[in-house]
Amino acid sequence: MTKSVFIVHVYESLFVEVIPKCGKSIILGVIYRPNTFSLADIDIFNNSLLAVMDKINIENTKGVIMGHMNINMLKYGSHHLTDT
Repeated sequence: MTKSVFIVHVYESLFVEVIPKCGKSIILGVIYRPNTFSLADIDIFNNSLLAVMDKINIENTKGVIMGHMNINMLKYGSHHLTDT
């Protein structure tokens, strides 16, 4: 299964489900969040990412999410939207 999610100015992504001959399937995802402040709404991005992670968890599947989020993770202590 392959699925692409695209929200204009917020993020685009591609998810692929890898089904091995034996063992559990794995969801591989790559996400790009453009640096188009203020259009790239971080709240919508965070909520969408959490929804994807919840779905992977509910399906009891392993997941690997990679990408370029254009978020400075080092500011989690001083930027409340980064610590979500």
